[in-house]
Amino acid sequence: MHVHAFIEIAQRPPHINNQRPQPTHNTEHDWTMAKKGKGNAGAAAAAAAAAKKTKKSSSSSIGGRKKAAKQAGSTPALSPLSVVLAVLVLGVAVWMGAQWWCSTTLNNRPHSNTSPSADGDTSSDSEHAGDSDPPSLIQHVLDTHSRVDPEHEHSSAVYPRATLAYVTPWNNKGYDVAKRFLGKFSHVSPVWLQLNVDGGRFVVNGEHDIDLGWVADVRRPAPGTNRVAKVVPRILVEGPAMMSVLSPNRDKQQEVLSKLLDVCSRNKFDGLVLELWSRLQISPEIRSALTQLVSFLGDGMRRNNLELILVVPPVSSSFGHADFDKLASTVSYFSINTYDYSAGGTAGPNAPYKWVRSTLETLLRATQRGRAKPEQLLLGLNFYGNLFTPEGGRPILGRDFVTMLAESKDHVTMSWNEGAREHVVKPTASSQPVALYYPTERSIQERIALANELGVGICIWEIGQGLDYFYNVI
Repeated sequence: MHVHAFIEIAQRPPHINNQRPQPTHNTEHDWTMAKKGKGNAGAAAAAAAAAKKTKKSSSSSIGGRKKAAKQAGSTPALSPLSVVLAVLVLGVAVWMGAQWWCSTTLNNRPHSNTSPSADGDTSSDSEHAGDSDPPSLIQHVLDTHSRVDPEHEHSSAVYPRATLAYVTPWNNKGYDVAKRFLGKFSHVSPVWLQLNVDGGRFVVNGEHDIDLGWVADVRRPAPGTNRVAKVVPRILVEGPAMMSVLSPNRDKQQEVLSKLLDVCSRNKFDGLVLELWSRLQISPEIRSALTQLVSFLGDGMRRNNLELILVVPPVSSSFGHADFDKLASTVSYFSINTYDYSAGGTAGPNAPYKWVRSTLETLLRATQRGRAKPEQLLLGLNFYGNLFTPEGGRPILGRDFVTMLAESKDHVTMSWNEGAREHVVKPTASSQPVALYYPTERSIQERIALANELGVGICIWEIGQGLDYFYNVI
């Protein structure tokens, strides 16, 4: 199957949450060139044509010189200096020819995408540093992606701050991961609930997905640590409710709060993750209404010993340090979507390291005023990747990533982008720019180290999409 695995994977339906941008679905490209070796064959043909042309030109030149000498009646004598110069020129020509042949025939690879990244670097191959043997990198992933150190399976010692794990019904593996790695997560957020409007009244939909048996399993004390995860389902505000909840009418706000408290009480949840702020185009009027609503809901839930976690975008113009400061006293944590940087279709890293750092450092300015605390911010980790072709981008899950590497390992290279601090996979021969960015144990470890340095927590979208060896570093 080889590089055709990329085409097959790209045509599979996405499993990314619907509130994030969806790349194009049709991804037809000419990766068969890499499988059939047409790239090198074309270079060889070009070299042969060039050699033939050079030979013909040389023959014409020699014939002209012979004719001129014959007409002159004698052959000019060569001095020793002329002989030395001729040998030097011939040597330089041979060396340059060898270099040209090697660069075109032995290293015939596609041009990399050199669009500037978030940190001013590019994704060209020359800037991938630190890994000198791409085949061994691929084999390392294939050999280790499912291995978990038994000592770390339930331990929370690797990252002791708040760790929020999202679980989605459409990736059932996440339910098993949450139970298997008890102790890794301080909060588990199943994506079950939606807030909408029906007949002019607010309603909570999605309760048919609630699995109280699984909730009980997730709440078991983790072996060796006795850490107990809090279950905080995500509630997505959608449809007409997105604007209805922003009404300054206090009765409307109380109705929303009552719905939230009721669903938590009946199912014994520890709180909720509210997804609203990240879904709206923020204007001064919207910001004011959102701040008032979230403050009211957060205060009401806190008075009932429940936590409210707010999903926020990684854009300071939409959610900045001033917003963090105003809401820090009523919101328990802020889940920041520090990923999807290149999801619009332009090939590039999922979460450039310097961009992630800059986003967090901007929000951390609020902590200088005393109310907001660093540990309330949750750095977002993506456990999915993106495949980029000339037709656009496409989400890739862990199982697809492993399948692609296994079936195409002889036709792709894997290298480390030092600027973005992510691995990228590219075909060894293709006439089109194609790249696959998917997180690895190393890229996850880099971001967890950053979170630890800044004193913030982490959140994961989402644990059903990732690879098991990620949990060795969490």
